[in-house]
Amino acid sequence: MKKYFILFLFFSSLFLFITCNEDNSISSSPENKEISLEKSKWRLVTDSTIIEKIKKGKFKIDSSIVIGAFPCGVKDVYAWGPDHYEITNGKYLGILPQNFSQSSYSSYKNFYGFNQIIVGSTQHISWALNAGYTRDYLMGNVNFSPGSVDQLGYLKYYYLDEPIEHNGSVEGVRWLAQFIHEYYASSLLMLGSYKLPTDWYNILTGTTYGQLYSNILNNASNTRMMCDQYYDGTIFYGADQVPFWVAFKNYYGQSRVFTHWISGDIDGGEQNQFGYLLDAATNLGINNLWLFMGGSGNSSFIDWFCDVAHQKYWMNKYERRYCIEYRCSYSNPCDCDPTLPDGWYIYKVWDLGQVRLASR
Repeated sequence: MKKYFILFLFFSSLFLFITCNEDNSISSSPENKEISLEKSKWRLVTDSTIIEKIKKGKFKIDSSIVIGAFPCGVKDVYAWGPDHYEITNGKYLGILPQNFSQSSYSSYKNFYGFNQIIVGSTQHISWALNAGYTRDYLMGNVNFSPGSVDQLGYLKYYYLDEPIEHNGSVEGVRWLAQFIHEYYASSLLMLGSYKLPTDWYNILTGTTYGQLYSNILNNASNTRMMCDQYYDGTIFYGADQVPFWVAFKNYYGQSRVFTHWISGDIDGGEQNQFGYLLDAATNLGINNLWLFMGGSGNSSFIDWFCDVAHQKYWMNKYERRYCIEYRCSYSNPCDCDPTLPDGWYIYKVWDLGQVRLASR
């Protein structure tokens, strides 16, 4: 009896060695031969940003795939990951980048899908054009000097940030608008403001911000207003800016107010209002918004905004299907449970070449 027991232990150990050896990464089973053949047709992913997104949990595991037919220490997981976003028909979304570089302009255009973007130099314009933008969808950041316009050349929009709030004069803004009208006749001068039209500019003279900005609008047909207030301006800190949007529309006229700013940090990070603001814009007849990312620079707010824009039909999000090959990091690969995340590391990622519209 003892002899048979020893033989049993010997063959059991031999079986475990054969099935759990890490070098035995592809077994001779028909299922694994089929999987191996499929992988030879797929594209091996070398982009580290995709692997980082997998690690951050941005991929959706395909629950219809059953893990099986693999030796110890090896498992394949199929998942859908973000491929790109596209603006829906009739919508316009612009962005003030959190950083200015050739790669960021390409990412904002070709991955995130923003069809408008801010530029502040000829280098920025070059990066934007190389990414696929045209000058009809660029907004140049300018000051009161005509030279700040001329150095950028023709752009559809020029943006002057809060000129009256920063003690600029009505005459100075009108003069800049006249220069743009004379040399870039089809361009618009966009004026940012965080003041309600009824807010006092000078209570002693009875002058409001609305009166000063209306003076500009009424005497310069190529000027438009944009709200860059991210609260409602009351003591209830944290409320949204929609009352400002309504006040701008009613006071300045809808034809002079067709777009506003949304803040990544405040409207997303602090207040979680992306969805509410997109709905409000739609209800107000606004189909053009700009995302300000010049705050903390938290790039996750861009993903968050685009995902919400997809849910609200301002964007379409597309997903790509991947096969993620995992290996066990333990000395005994059989110690890794395929149903648990512990001990597994990403060995290779394969692009299956399948793209779909993400669900809403």
